[in-house]
Amino acid sequence: MKGVIAAMHILILSMSVNSEDANPRVELLVKSYIWPYTDHNIELRAEREREEEKLSRIRAAQIKRQFDTEENAQQARMRQEEEARRLQLLKIQQEKQRKEEEEQRSKLEGRFELMIDNLSGNNTPQEYTLAGLSLNNIRLRLLVNNALANTTLLGLHLARMKIGNDDVAVLCQLLSHNTTLQKLELEGNEIEPKGAAELAEALKTNCTLRFLDLELNPLTKLNKKEVMEAAQEYDNSGIRALSEMLKVNKTLLVLNLARTGIDKSGALYLVEAMKVNSTLISMDLMENSLTVLDTREIKKCLNRNKKAYDDERLREFKERKMMNEEDLANKNLVDIEEKKKEEEEIQKKNRQQRMEERQTKYAKMLEEYELSKNLTTKMLEEVAKLEGKGKKGKKSKGKAKGKGKKK
Repeated sequence: MKGVIAAMHILILSMSVNSEDANPRVELLVKSYIWPYTDHNIELRAEREREEEKLSRIRAAQIKRQFDTEENAQQARMRQEEEARRLQLLKIQQEKQRKEEEEQRSKLEGRFELMIDNLSGNNTPQEYTLAGLSLNNIRLRLLVNNALANTTLLGLHLARMKIGNDDVAVLCQLLSHNTTLQKLELEGNEIEPKGAAELAEALKTNCTLRFLDLELNPLTKLNKKEVMEAAQEYDNSGIRALSEMLKVNKTLLVLNLARTGIDKSGALYLVEAMKVNSTLISMDLMENSLTVLDTREIKKCLNRNKKAYDDERLREFKERKMMNEEDLANKNLVDIEEKKKEEEEIQKKNRQQRMEERQTKYAKMLEEYELSKNLTTKMLEEVAKLEGKGKKGKKSKGKAKGKGKKK
């Protein structure tokens, strides 16, 4: 500030002195203290600072872009390497599973072997039960792989087969690829929240399954390892996933969740899902920790869906009945038309036969007439010949008598 004041004093002094007699030191002081603070130089300096700031931002952006490009390239390489490793591990795992299935297939015998043959040959009864048979992961894979393209199996009973989370992925393949299975019994197995979530994800796109039994599965209970990691014993993620599935699935009619450990918070997910779902007509929630209000709300939604289901079935029944009646009426009309055509054909044939008989009779009459005519003509000719001969004999006798009288 003092320098500015001194410069102002110098400027006043310089203005009082002629330019020719100006002191060089005064001129230098003016240039040093006054010139930089003029409006023009202030604008130039501000513009220069802006240019420098712009250049610095551009350089920073270039450095950041280069760094991001290198980082992205590195991340892309890492992802590619990770994907290659994953594919390699998957290939190794698939090859291992294939060998295990071939080995197990060669050891099959009895009822399970017959079941596999029928599944692969698409010649099964409507329902199969594995009660009394041992089932491990390899056998389950073998069963599912032969059932993927099957179209004759409608129900599969896998109750109390110790099916766990690792086996659910195999069942999900069946639900994703098979297009005829309508009933799946999984009661009394070891499916936990993770497995329930995988089943729910597969059922979001399944369009054929109508009955699913998950009774007595620990759908809300974590295993020991998961309990240690999550620091809690119960988890409603599986129930939440099943509830989200119910919001979009349009074919499931019966869901059995009895004795699966559902608590009040899990019941809230089901209540919200049933407010959206319009097709499920039966849900067994026996021996779970639901409140009376939640139970009533779910029951109310189920009754609503059941009424709509019954109305739709009644409408379909009436339509089928009407169609059957129309088909019967059309069939009767067709029968009448066909009978009428048959009668017309018979009458036509009879007329044609009568005409042919008349023509035959007329032709025979003509033939007989011609024969009689010919016979009559021949007889007349013969009579005429005989009469001619008789006249000639009389003439000759007459001539002979005439000659005798003359003599």
